[in-house]
Amino acid sequence: MLKIVITLGLLLLTAFAAADFRGEAVATYGDGDGDGTDTEVYGVTARWFFKPVKTESVPLAEAGFLSQTSFVRYAYTKEETELNLRPLVLDFVPPGGAVSDPGLTPLPRPQPPTRTIGGVNVLLQSPEAERKQHQLTYRQIHAPSGWFGEIRAGVSNGDVTLLTGGNVDGQEVRLEVGRYVTETTSVQAHASVGEVESKSRFQTSCTVSLFCVGIASNSRNTTDTQAVGLSARHVGTIAGHYFGIDGFAEYAEQDIELRNSVRIIENPLNLPIQTLPSSAFDVEVSGIWRAGASLRWYFNPKLSVAGAYALNSVRTQQDHSYTLSGQWFITEHVALQLQANRLHIEGPGADIDSLVFSVVGRL
Repeated sequence: MLKIVITLGLLLLTAFAAADFRGEAVATYGDGDGDGTDTEVYGVTARWFFKPVKTESVPLAEAGFLSQTSFVRYAYTKEETELNLRPLVLDFVPPGGAVSDPGLTPLPRPQPPTRTIGGVNVLLQSPEAERKQHQLTYRQIHAPSGWFGEIRAGVSNGDVTLLTGGNVDGQEVRLEVGRYVTETTSVQAHASVGEVESKSRFQTSCTVSLFCVGIASNSRNTTDTQAVGLSARHVGTIAGHYFGIDGFAEYAEQDIELRNSVRIIENPLNLPIQTLPSSAFDVEVSGIWRAGASLRWYFNPKLSVAGAYALNSVRTQQDHSYTLSGQWFITEHVALQLQANRLHIEGPGADIDSLVFSVVGRL
């Protein structure tokens, strides 16, 4: 029995001593804060290579790319968002923040969370939101020629509307074709189609002002997106140190269908409940551009730092994304990664900051 235990122990030590691997799992936790919201993100990614991935004499983080090995990958993400609000006491807040006639001031009473919009307190039916996403990717590489193809399918669902109550469902399919033009450089083109359908409920309450009525609105919006893009990746050496660089550009168009119905639910004059005619709009949005680049620097095969920038432009609106990260393989099979992100949204000038921590395991 002792010999069997020793033999099994030696086999396990031998397996974990070898740096080559076929499976990789990543667990991620992120926390973001900005624009009146707090967001937490949990993620798990699992990837399986059809052949062992060699890691000798290359950066461990680039081994999967440099091995030119086919793989299948599954990713799951859960996002929880909470709106930072405090309950308000008044149904109506005139400009200047004071009630014009003290005699109309209602008695303080408990209220659900609200936000003042145009003098009317909007009842927040869903101050907390949750979104889940599943994604499956399959990449087939023909090593002798360097050509490869990839298909990616994803679905998402959840309650993601903060100012209203509702739900959002989405689907996306992406196809990619590329080629390793050298052993360490690839170029690829992709095309994707996606659909997002959102259903939301919006309600206001106003019982003080004679010029305000309460309304309830139900909307159903569908957004279809078509996109095409190009990207490239390269791993090289400078002064005996490895580096990696990526770049991409993408163009997209969207078709948006907006359907909305409104009901009058209350007012201080006790008018009867009314249902307004439903509205419908179809909008086409073109000129959506996304582009970005990232650079990774390896102090040694186990330790690296990286920086990335991405631009998202929709006509005159532009968002800028900045990322700094560091990764350390504490062993050939376990790595820790810390990533800091900032999203700057032009127009309102909002900044959303987040910090993401990941653990990588290989076998």
